[in-house]
Amino acid sequence: MMKTLSILIFALIGISTYNCDENNSSMTNSRDSLIQIDAWHTIVALGESIYVGGQEGTLASVSLEDGIKNTIKTDLDIPYLLPQENNVMAIGRWNSSITYWQKNSEKTKQKEPLFTGRVSAVSANGTHNYIAGANKETESEYQKNKDIVRLLPGEIYKLSEEKTPHKLDIKTTGTISHLLATNGALVFVQDSEKNTITIVKPDESENEIISGSGEITALSGKDHWVYYATTTEVVEIDLNELETITNTPLPDKFLRILKLIKCENELFLLTSEGVFVLSSLKKVSGHSGQPSDITAYNEGVLFLWQDGTVEFYKQGAELTTIHLN
Repeated sequence: MMKTLSILIFALIGISTYNCDENNSSMTNSRDSLIQIDAWHTIVALGESIYVGGQEGTLASVSLEDGIKNTIKTDLDIPYLLPQENNVMAIGRWNSSITYWQKNSEKTKQKEPLFTGRVSAVSANGTHNYIAGANKETESEYQKNKDIVRLLPGEIYKLSEEKTPHKLDIKTTGTISHLLATNGALVFVQDSEKNTITIVKPDESENEIISGSGEITALSGKDHWVYYATTTEVVEIDLNELETITNTPLPDKFLRILKLIKCENELFLLTSEGVFVLSSLKKVSGHSGQPSDITAYNEGVLFLWQDGTVEFYKQGAELTTIHLN
């Protein structure tokens, strides 16, 4: 009994509290804080800095040498992270308040929510951030009688630092499930048309490219190239010419590709059993299970798992592994 009581008291002492008002969140620097019960799900690089986000709203800056450097607690649910000049921009799935966390700052700045519904996809092109989401249906008998939220067709907002979000004039029929912002176009996939890529160029009409091999499961891009995966192949598109350049077939019953990213001359495929490279279908991640996110960093790629494992893969170098929890 005394041993159990001692453990309980120790656990309570080890938990840090935080205060959060409309515009600010307080920071905690302890690895013994609430971050230990958060599940890490997103990672982004801002220059040499690395940031991760947890499903319960924890944001953390980390390094491959020292692990967690700073943490801050927000009220964002399952936040997305995007780099924006000297800030990290975060936005939750259902709490779509845009939150800026300045590098090495102890506070965040929040803006009004973008949607009454949820955020469904985000992307950045180095100049602007783009956020896709949808509002809730209103005055709906279905909504009144069912314990479920129905969403209107998706919308996309363009953001630049400290400026009013600009809603883009884009027609959609469903929720936007994948979004890619390049320097010359905006590319997205809707859940109402899962085998269709919509490409929008400035001052041009919409151009649709239909995938002939079924549902698009992942979308990525670099410069004027777009890459997308289905259950049977990975396809490369030239945005300038709107032409398919390569189709790389996948083996029968290959794992579903959940995310993909181009780094150097290789495409990395995130699956339920780890990260593979497309050229050889060789597994390059060391940790077991499904990574929660992947991002490019310092001529290599970072892999993140919910348990706080972070791996850094760079061709020709040993795999670097750190543990956040």
